[in-house]
Amino acid sequence: MKIAVFPNPHREEALILGSDIVSYIKSKDVYAKLFDSWAEDVTEDFDIGIVIGGDGTLLRASKILVPLGVPVLGIRVGGLGFLFDVEPDEYKDAIDKLLNKDYRIESRGTLDITVEKSGITKGKFLALNDAVVNKGTFARMLEITLYVNKNLVARYPADGIIVSTPTGSTAYSLSAGGPIVSPDLNCVLVTPICPHSLFLRPILLNPRDMIEIVVGEKHEEVMLTVDGQLGVHLDTEDRIKVSFSNSQWKLIRLSKSPDFFSTLREKLHWGERVGDA
Repeated sequence: MKIAVFPNPHREEALILGSDIVSYIKSKDVYAKLFDSWAEDVTEDFDIGIVIGGDGTLLRASKILVPLGVPVLGIRVGGLGFLFDVEPDEYKDAIDKLLNKDYRIESRGTLDITVEKSGITKGKFLALNDAVVNKGTFARMLEITLYVNKNLVARYPADGIIVSTPTGSTAYSLSAGGPIVSPDLNCVLVTPICPHSLFLRPILLNPRDMIEIVVGEKHEEVMLTVDGQLGVHLDTEDRIKVSFSNSQWKLIRLSKSPDFFSTLREKLHWGERVGDA
């Protein structure tokens, strides 16, 4: 077994814990490597990735590991840690379970995003949570046209639009009024951001559907943001195509891992009365 360890390179606590984890794994006669910089390429084959940090660190490291098919275990150091099961003081027990193969894999869907102009591909991206098209610095609404399988769905003014995975339904989409979607569903969620319409609502689509977004002309600045980390400026006539990816985000769940709704209650206080939160 070979294990890659990705601490948040900007948090000293995560770096120290990462070094301790690598030492502990090696004490079990198992190969482990510490990646303490995002600039370092993964050139070896690994069986497991351990990510140490918050939600942003998990997303960034998973972008490296998902295309390689490597399952990921998160150890929370800072942040909400919505997808994390392990606290820093539990790392030895967690690693022992990994080495004894006392865990299960939870596979989650991802999105392929392509930006095209005049039929020419300008960029391709992988989203684990969501892809967001929204306005830049000016407070003018965008004219958004949404197609599904080349069929017109809606044309409306709004601040933007979110296309998310079920995992991403508890992120930006939730703040924009989208529903919470169980992560074991295969579907794509489309949520408008502040649409100037009384009747426009989020929609769930089949994972086989091809989604296409076109932003109207005469907008000074329009951005495509992927997982809140990668930002791309969009030009007039750019078309954003989103489809369900063949790549699966494999999350490692230990025997003590809470179920999805327990996590909602614990970390988002979902279903609680205001006075109880």
